[in-house]
Amino acid sequence: MGSQADNFWNQAGKVLKHEELSLDGQGTFSLEPGHIHIWQFHLPQIQKYLDDWVAYLCPEECDRMARFVFERDRIKYGLSRGGLRQLLGRYVEQDPASLDFEYEAKGKPHLYLNGKRHPLQFNLSHSGDWVVYGVSCDRPLGIDIEQIRPLRNLHSLAQHCLTPIECQDLFESVEADHSKFFEYWTSKEAYLKATGQGLTHSMTNVKADLAAAQILPEPHNPNFDFEWHLHRWVPAVGYTAAVVYPGNSCTLQHQEYAALFPP
Repeated sequence: MGSQADNFWNQAGKVLKHEELSLDGQGTFSLEPGHIHIWQFHLPQIQKYLDDWVAYLCPEECDRMARFVFERDRIKYGLSRGGLRQLLGRYVEQDPASLDFEYEAKGKPHLYLNGKRHPLQFNLSHSGDWVVYGVSCDRPLGIDIEQIRPLRNLHSLAQHCLTPIECQDLFESVEADHSKFFEYWTSKEAYLKATGQGLTHSMTNVKADLAAAQILPEPHNPNFDFEWHLHRWVPAVGYTAAVVYPGNSCTLQHQEYAALFPP
């Protein structure tokens, strides 16, 4: 990571911790209420674990992996899904291959053990060469990462995704800030993933206040019985990511998952 990411860690020190997460004697992870763990790993760095992690996948996941046309997409899927199983298995002290998942109508996943929904909450996202995960034991959350890139149809996308105030913020300079568009996009998508609405819900109905680090209330939306917090960070140079969660403000702890494995 470059200085851009280092500067962000320093600026955000009041709301997050970037420290090594210790393992207990059984090699499992512990998570307390009011804390959210954010994990990230670099795909090229952990590709050596591909065969081991693919072995955790269920038949449905293997079928989906096989349907990808390009090898790079098969590798990304195998690493991200196998990594999810490896990670969650450490939290619930179970064989990663034994974990079951069920999905809401619009795709929000839940962990099941012995036929019952487990209270552990999680979400994942990948873009480019990076995968990120969010884990909580006491509240829903959504996470999203995007690789920042030029968009030839930026004006059209902005009109379909951003509110008029957000568009004004985006285009206030002579040249539109593509990175700011992706900051809005990841913030809104993380919220829609946290609420289980997915991208079937119009992004223009979601108001992200980047400066206040909040998702603003939607009129007549039952999801707004509580406050929605927004946390953004720079996973690596050229990327932006966001996590959104409800309730009281949490302590966020960032980890690089690959660092837990021997070289």
